[in-house]
Amino acid sequence: MALLLRLALAGATAACTLQEADAARILLSAGSGVGSTAAVVAEAYAHFLRTLGDARDADALGFQQRLALFRKQQEAVRQHNAQPHRSWTAALNRFADYTEEEFHALLGHKPSRISSSRSAVASSSSFLEEQPQQALAAAVDWRSSLNSTADVKDQGSCGSCWAVAAVGAIEAHAEKVGNVRPLSFEQLVDCVPNPKQCGGQGGCKGATSELAFAWVSKNGLAAAADYTGYLSGVEGICKTNGQPAVHAEGFTQLAVNKLQPLMDALANKGPVVVSVDASRWSMYSDGVFNGCARDATVNHAVMMVGYGRDVQRGMDYWLIRNSWGRGWGEAGYIRIQRHSGDVDDWDAGYCGTDNKPLDGVGCKGGPSNITVCGMCGILSDSSFPVGLRTAAALAR
Repeated sequence: MALLLRLALAGATAACTLQEADAARILLSAGSGVGSTAAVVAEAYAHFLRTLGDARDADALGFQQRLALFRKQQEAVRQHNAQPHRSWTAALNRFADYTEEEFHALLGHKPSRISSSRSAVASSSSFLEEQPQQALAAAVDWRSSLNSTADVKDQGSCGSCWAVAAVGAIEAHAEKVGNVRPLSFEQLVDCVPNPKQCGGQGGCKGATSELAFAWVSKNGLAAAADYTGYLSGVEGICKTNGQPAVHAEGFTQLAVNKLQPLMDALANKGPVVVSVDASRWSMYSDGVFNGCARDATVNHAVMMVGYGRDVQRGMDYWLIRNSWGRGWGEAGYIRIQRHSGDVDDWDAGYCGTDNKPLDGVGCKGGPSNITVCGMCGILSDSSFPVGLRTAAALAR
């Protein structure tokens, strides 16, 4: 097995990206199905560190504790992949030696339940209240028509998922009306205020995409190339000087825990930012994920870019672009099981309760528990930007 691991990792450089290490990652997970001695696991972990290029010199946790975490994850991967009728495959990836606290620090998001968020900008009512429903396509994938949706970002160790997801949606909707350069989620991390601590304490400690959309509606958003570099896990000083690359009128917040409005928005409007429970996503490699319990703790923001059906598995799914780099999941994406109902049909909608909406990062003054529907609570909170205008269009 040690030889297999050496061969699997031989082509990767010490500073390779996760995308380049993806093949090695899959082989590592496959190798974990064989009985492992302590020496073999230690060798596998040493290769793992060199492959991902992680610097552990200042790591207070220590090699042996990291090794124990790695071995635990390796066994979890083995046990999951041994299940005969599973719908998704697990693999070792860059989170294989993370503590639970380190992984959850990446999530940095809770859905906002403050009613004033709906009136923060002019275009915040559900568009379904303004126009009739249209016939839905059987499958939607915005990657086939919008170049920006394929630009998978890596948030690093900063809990900036809310900003990355919001910028992804803004880029996609702006592309529909004109050419737009990649936009700066770093500016949102630095600039968006969060006085009610919705989604966290602000910046790398969490916020919401609705707050991001509201800020852009007032200030515009800079191009990534025009804003200062992003330091993983560190917020900088807010800078708003210079010409924004894009402007927005506001955002639409969809009805809570409703299936049809979300599908309509995806089919007829474009990508949508959704809130999810990503607590069990760390091992995901491919397939249709169905690993969340009904009682989900919503803690992560991602961009939904479509829906469809996996004929081989006989499962409907939502198509999600995550912010953990292309080396995670299906080249940075995950497919989540899509149920056929919502809160009006509790069982068909796969509904449960988020019992910890205020656990450290919820909105001040929010409820002690909320209803969440869909796998990983995916129907519980969704929104998208409206009225996008590029700087080039405004200059004409």
